[in-house]
Amino acid sequence: MKILHIAEFAEGVVRYLQMLLPRLEARGMTQFFICSRKYDECIYRKMVNEVKQKDLTQSFSPLRIVKKVLYNVQEQYM
Repeated sequence: MKILHIAEFAEGVVRYLQMLLPRLEARGMTQFFICSRKYDECIYRKMVNEVKQKDLTQSFSPLRIVKKVLYNVQEQYM
């Protein structure tokens, strides 16, 4: 199973991810993490298969972010 995590703000989400990501990895799940520049990318490289930092600052629209991410992933792997 593959899981895509997307996070814009780093406040309360950091601790949640630090608890969640290792548990999912232990269950053999492939994880990708797309985050804003507010995150320390090096910390998450140890916890997930791939980390990408993007400029996610905008009027928050989850569908717009997912569309942007999928477009970037498609470009990268095609």
